[in-house]
Amino acid sequence: MRHSAASAYSLTQQRTTDPRQLEAGLLLAAAARLQHLRDLPSIQRSDLAEAVSFNAKIWAIFQASALRQRRSAADALCDCIAELALAVFAASARLVARRAAATDPGHELGALIEINRVVAIGLRAP
Repeated sequence: MRHSAASAYSLTQQRTTDPRQLEAGLLLAAAARLQHLRDLPSIQRSDLAEAVSFNAKIWAIFQASALRQRRSAADALCDCIAELALAVFAASARLVARRAAATDPGHELGALIEINRVVAIGLRAP
């Protein structure tokens, strides 16, 4: 049974005490799914759409949270997260469109993987 990103987020949140570790774990899980596809000699469009959708759902949660918290002292950071989410959405759309046009999705996949990994490192930093 497959779970949506929000369901996975909710279930994992109940089992952990540090939300930043949870967020980092979700980003790394999404990055691993994308990396797996990138390593395949041929990518099924449905597999690509599912992995990209999972990643976008995680970023939609981050964006919504950042926009809700914008009124706090961390406005600049929240703005950056919201902008980064928009970049992820744009890259995701380009990736799916390119795959539909049978072009190499490696560059866009690499960008999404790298964004997820770098943000996860930042979330895990003390």
